Amino acid sequence: IVVTSILQAYEVAGSWDRTKKVFGEMQLRGEGLDRVAYNVMISASGKRGEVDYAEQLFRDMQQMGLPLEADTFNALIFTCAKAKRIDLALGYLEDMADCEVRADIITFNTLLDACSKCGKWDVAPELYARLQALGLKEDAVTYTTLIIGNSRHGRSVEALAVFDSLVESGFPLTDAGVQPLPETSALLLRMCTKARQYNCAAAAGDAILQHADFQPNP
Repeated sequence: IVVTSILQAYEVAGSWDRTKKVFGEMQLRGEGLDRVAYNVMISASGKRGEVDYAEQLFRDMQQMGLPLEADTFNALIFTCAKAKRIDLALGYLEDMADCEVRADIITFNTLLDACSKCGKWDVAPELYARLQALGLKEDAVTYTTLIIGNSRHGRSVEALAVFDSLVESGFPLTDAGVQPLPETSALLLRMCTKARQYNCAAAAGDAILQHADFQPNP
């Protein structure tokens, strides 16, 4: 815990080079480096897009026999996604299965978001099918990401279908405890309008009026 706190303090302070130096010295001395400490470093690498360094940390964990869990893979997938190395990120999803590590909703949300932003949306249906096959429950981030991705890539029918699923789900809460329907509805309208998919925008408006507790401004 002390080691992890020290690394987090350096990283939060913006002293990334110092953080890596201290971590490297701890590695050489073999001082108290557990999976949590490695996860801190992999996550910090992700913020800076340092994929090669994150992968080396992962290999070190494997060589040390440290337990590999979903949070470690999620940090790696985020790192690859931020650097727009989508194929590498998808490869780590396969590695999770090989290591018998169960992917969670964060894993799929991260991959879906990356595919949406990097033009690999054709992979999204397969990812969503795998999410469902694992029995994972969509959250507000999942629905929002699917709506953005489908709208961004000209799939207005699919975007509306996701919106309908969100409505039918009872509006799952966000992490902040806020119902996502109003902001997601507005997002769908904006995306459809921006893409000049006016039929989609009109249908989204109808869905909002039908399903939401909508009160127009006077």
